[in-house]
Parts: sequence; structure tokens; C-alpha cells
Amino acid sequence: MAERKRLSIAARMAGAFLTVALVPLVIAAIVGITGFESAMKVEAANVINVHMKTAGDVMSERLTAMVASLQTYAGGSRATAVKDMSVADLQQLANDMHVTYVYSVDAGGAVIRSSEGTLTGSRTIDPVIRNAAGGQYGSSWVVIPQSEVDQAGLTKKIGIAVKKTDKGTTSKTDVDGALALEAAIPFGAGSARGALVAVDIINNSSAYVDVIGSRVNGVATIFQDEVRVSTSVRDAEGNRAVGTVVSDEVRTKALEKNIGYRGEAFVVNRDLYTAYEPIRGPSGRTIGMLFVGLPKDRYIDARVAFELKLAIALAAGLALAAFAAVVTSRLIARPVAAIASAASSVAAGDMATRVPAEGDREIAALGTSFNAMSDGLSALIRRVRDSVSHLRNASGEIAGASDHQAEMAGQQASAVAETTATLEEMTASYRAVAASAESVMRLAEDTLEAAQTGQGGLGDTIQSAGRLRESAESMAGAVNALQKATFDIGEVLAFIDTIAEQTKILSLNAAIEAARAGAAGKGFGVVSAEIRKLAESVSASTNRIDALIGSIQRAATELSRDADEQARLAAVSVEQTERSGYSFGTIVDQASSTAGAAREIASAASQQRAASEQVLSAMHQVSTAATETAAAAKQVANAVREIDGQARALEEGMRGFRI
Repeated sequence: MAERKRLSIAARMAGAFLTVALVPLVIAAIVGITGFESAMKVEAANVINVHMKTAGDVMSERLTAMVASLQTYAGGSRATAVKDMSVADLQQLANDMHVTYVYSVDAGGAVIRSSEGTLTGSRTIDPVIRNAAGGQYGSSWVVIPQSEVDQAGLTKKIGIAVKKTDKGTTSKTDVDGALALEAAIPFGAGSARGALVAVDIINNSSAYVDVIGSRVNGVATIFQDEVRVSTSVRDAEGNRAVGTVVSDEVRTKALEKNIGYRGEAFVVNRDLYTAYEPIRGPSGRTIGMLFVGLPKDRYIDARVAFELKLAIALAAGLALAAFAAVVTSRLIARPVAAIASAASSVAAGDMATRVPAEGDREIAALGTSFNAMSDGLSALIRRVRDSVSHLRNASGEIAGASDHQAEMAGQQASAVAETTATLEEMTASYRAVAASAESVMRLAEDTLEAAQTGQGGLGDTIQSAGRLRESAESMAGAVNALQKATFDIGEVLAFIDTIAEQTKILSLNAAIEAARAGAAGKGFGVVSAEIRKLAESVSASTNRIDALIGSIQRAATELSRDADEQARLAAVSVEQTERSGYSFGTIVDQASSTAGAAREIASAASQQRAASEQVLSAMHQVSTAATETAAAAKQVANAVREIDGQARALEEGMRGFRI
């Protein structure tokens, strides 16, 4: 798998700085947008409340103006003539007031005359008219009964069919009656008392909603119950949405619960910030609603403009943060890069590399620590080089000593082999001496027997005595040679013991050097310990052999004395035998003495042979030990050479560092 490419510290720091800067900016943007939307909603709510008040003021002003117009017309000297106003007069008044129609009623509420000319019947059911006929001015929103609409001939003009509307439900198919503004003033006195009534029907009229819309820079609607009877809201075809139904949510609050509604609402075909207020008739019953709305588009446009400005500010902030992040990361990363480059140089072996202790406090401290580390590594490498040099010198000395020890051990083995061969010859001589002693003993016995048998064996006795003297002299020479050989063996053993002591000293020195070398000399220390143990074993063996040689030397000394004595006796015997052959008694005595001495000689010779065999066995052990010592010395030399090779490799590795 390919190694993933890592970012530089500058890039990562720049990314971290950007992240740190981006998070607050994003949070600020989110908070700003959310706050702006909340502010827009609050602003829209405040504006819509103001607009609703404006709409209410427009309608109130209209009612007040209607009352004022009636008062102006019917007041003063003309008041008594109102009852007698003709239809033409009423029509003129309606035109002047810009209302749908005007009519007069008597004190009982019955219609006297109408600008429409067809109105009849009583209007006492209408509180405004009833109060005006009783002498009180009044105006109000009212619902004109359908019968009055029909009498006025306005059914076709103001009739509204209810349309199916999304989110709005109703059981109506047509609007019953008509919503209107009604003003009434009293006139006359006594039997001439009555009321002058002006009615301005809202249904299918756009005058009021257009005035309200122009003042609030929005849309307005007047509802009769839940149906739009006058509106500036237009449908998808561009027609006024008269006959459409308000949403069920608004109808429930504004009509059924008689409370106003504020909020966002889907009106006909678009979302608006809306305000609905119930319209109450003169009896206090809700008969409709007054609506003003503000298109959300203008606030959406404002939000988009705000978001655009916020995005520009965010981009500028990001650019500034990116610039600051790049500059700051480079300022911080430059010393770190210098330290990384210096670390690469140190890794390549250049211990003389240094970095300037500059930058921020932590970076400067890092540079100082890096330089201190380089100095420490340089000092360590110097010490390692010195230790390697000392190790190589010591290993060379130990190798030379081991080679010398191996050589000396080889020479010792050769000397021991020669000594062993000499001892084997000496042992053979001892066997011959013993055999000769036995022969002498038998000869002495034969001599005694011959002496006892008679003078006839004297010549043979003389010859036997001569042979006995020769054998005694030969035995004395052999004993002297044996004694000399034992002295030589003692010298060899002393030399071996000296070598063993030197070996112990060398192994001790080697162990000390191995301990100084640490882990690299651990194996060499084990080998040195084994050499020291082997040298101690050799020293102990030489001590035992020296003791045996001492015993042999003492026995050889005694045997030499015996041999000399035997030779002397043999000489005396021969001389006596040659000088005298006359006295067999003397011969018998001497023969008897000779036989006893021969027995002693035979016994001594037998003991000497056994001692020589023991010495020979000990020398075989010495030879084996010398061979093992030589092999161990060679192993030590090989181990030391291996250590020297490792030290040389370590020294070569140290040469790659430049201090």
C-alpha cells in the first residue's frame, strides 16, 4: 500500500487557523441570518400592526366622513325639508357622498324615500337607524339583508359566488346579503322627526381596499364572514380574488373566537405577512374581517441582500483569515522546518549542524533543546569512539596473550608428551629393574643353594656375582636416571603452574576489560571466566602432580641408596668370591645376606614400578589438560578476534558521523 502523502506543518497550521477562524464566522453568519430573520419577522409584525391600524383608520374616517356629510346636508335650516327630499335629491346626495344609496325613514323606522326608488318596509331592526330615528347620530359596519339588496336592484351588481379555495372550507355557495358601511343622522322634530341613512356597499367594490393598499404599500381585503367580498389580492390569472375563502386557521381565530390573527399565511396563491381583525356589527356580532398583508418577497429580497452582504463579509473575513493563517503558519513553521532540516542532517551523520534559537518562545526553546541534543550526541559519539579504540587495543592485547597462551599450551603439551614418553621408558626400565631384582633374588637363592651344595658351584657363583654387580650397577644408573627425570618433571610442572597463574591474571584482566565494554564484552567476559576456571584447574592438577613427583623422588632416592648398596655388596661379594673360595660358611652367610638384600631390592623395584606407573597416569592427565588449555586458548583468541571485528564495524559506523 502506497504511503499516504502527509501535509506540511505549515499547511496543517494554516488549516487549523482557518478552521478556528471559519467556525466563529460560520456561527456568526448563522446567528446573523437567524437574527436577521427574527428581526424581519418582528419588523413585519410591527409594520403589519401599523398597517392594520391604518386600514382601521381609513374605514373609521370613512364612517366619520359619511356622518359629517349627512350632517352638513341635513343640518341647519334644511333639516325640516329632509323628510320631503325627492328621489332625485337623494340620488344627488348619494353621488355627492360617493355611497351606494341614501334613504330616509320616519320616526317609526319606515322608509320614506330612497335614491334607488324601490326600498320599502321598516328598518327598526337596524340599531343604527333605530337610534338615529330616536335622535342619536350613528355609523357602523352592517350586513344589508338580501331582501334590501334585491329591493335596491343591486343583486346582480354585488352578487358574489363562493369559490373553492385551498386551505379554506365553507358550506356557502353564494354570499347572502352585502357588507356595507352605514351612517344615519336624525332630522326634524316631533311628527317631522326621522333619520337620513347613507349606505355604502363593500361587496365587489375595490375603492376602500385600493386606498388601504396604497397607504400601506401592500394588499387589503374585506371579508363578509369568511368570504372575500372586496380585495386587492389577485389570483393566478390576475383577477381580484373576490369569492375566495379564508383559511380555516384564520377563520377559527378571527371569526369563531373573535380575536385577531397575526402571522405568515398562504393567501390565495402566495405567502404573506398578514393581519386579520374581526369586523363587528352594531350589535357586537362579528360579521366579517378586515385584512392587510405584506408580500414576503420584499423581506426575502432584504434577506437575500443581507445574506449577500454577509457572504461578502464572510468571504472577506475568510480571505483575511487565510492570509493571516498563511503568514502566521509560515512564521511558525519556518523555524520548525529549519529544525526538521537540521534533524535530517543529524540523521545523515552531520553532528555539527545547529539551528538558530529564534521564533516564538516554544520554538526558540525547541531550537535550543535541539542544539543541546546535538552537542550531547556529539559527546556521546566521541566517547563511543574512544571506547571502541580502547576496546580494539584491549582485544588486540588479549588476542596476542591468548595466542601466546595457546602457543605455550602447545609447547606444554609437547613437553608433557615428551615427559610422558620418558616416563613410559622409565617405567619400562623400572619393570626391567624389578625383573632384574627378581632375577637377583632367584640368583641369590640359587647361590645360597649352590653354596650349600658345595664348592663345585663356586665358579658359577663368581659369575653370578659378577652379573649381580652389573645388574646392581645398571639398576643404580636407572634409579639415578629416574631421579633426574623426576626433577625434570618437577621443573616442567613448575613452568606449567607459572603459565596457569599468568593465564588467570590475563583472564582476570580480560574480564575487567569485558565489563568496561558493557553489553558488547559480555560474551568475552564469559569466555574469560571459563579460561580462569581452566587455569585454576591446571594449577590444581600441577600441584597434585608435584606431590606425586615428590613421592617418586623420595622413593627414587631410597631406591638409589639401595641400588648403591646392592652394587657395593655385589662388588664385595665378587671380590670376596674371587679372593676366597675356601670358606663355604662365609659364602653361605654372604649368600644368605645377598638373598635377603635381593628380596628387598625386588620389593623396592616393585614399589618403584608402581610409582612410575602412577606418575605416568598423572602425566597422561597433564597432557590432556594441556591439550584442553591450548584449545580453550584458541577459543579465547577466536572470541577476541570476533569482538575486535565487531569493534571495527562499530568504529566504521562511527566514522559516518561528522562532529
